[in-house]
Amino acid sequence: YERQNNQLQQQLQQLRSQTEEMEKQKQYVQTLTQDLQKQEASLTQRQRDVEVEQQSLNQRHDEQRQHYQRETLAYEQSVEQLQRDRLSLEQQTTSLEQQRAALNQQRTQLTELESK
Repeated sequence: YERQNNQLQQQLQQLRSQTEEMEKQKQYVQTLTQDLQKQEASLTQRQRDVEVEQQSLNQRHDEQRQHYQRETLAYEQSVEQLQRDRLSLEQQTTSLEQQRAALNQQRTQLTELESK
């Protein structure tokens, strides 16, 4: 009976040791699980931050593109206006030259009339 009791005592001690070891492993797994959850939350937050940053970059790019398009349009309109101004000046110059030629012709005719 005593030997059987000793065996039972040993088995009981082994079960306690195994139970303690399993409890330690359970706590280790819980710690790992918590760490993974923290890492997952951190990654999720980082992903949100990156998405916000990407949206900001996209917005700045759009604003720069629109600004460039406005500047380009203003430049093109300025060039067109300069071309119109130049054409107008050329027409005025031609008109003035025609008026000068007409005046010279009248002067010549007047001189001829005076000499007669």
